[in-house]
Amino acid sequence: GGFAVLMSTGMPMGKTSAFTLYLPRYGGGTQPINGRCKVASSRPQTALFRVSFAFEPLAPDAQEQLEMALIDAVLERFRLP
Repeated sequence: GGFAVLMSTGMPMGKTSAFTLYLPRYGGGTQPINGRCKVASSRPQTALFRVSFAFEPLAPDAQEQLEMALIDAVLERFRLP
């Protein structure tokens, strides 16, 4: 898994970096997830660059928090009005 962001400049493939991911309150998680990631893709998109990152192995508690947030976000989309 991983994530993508729009940046003002591209990054070289394979470059590693630290990240902090702030999640919504889904899954009861309010603590940010910190970890390391590696650039998987970097390509121009209009005046910016879309840079995709792949997670380096996450700590088990961070992985569980991320999974719960994603599951809750998907389930929220199916909630009846």
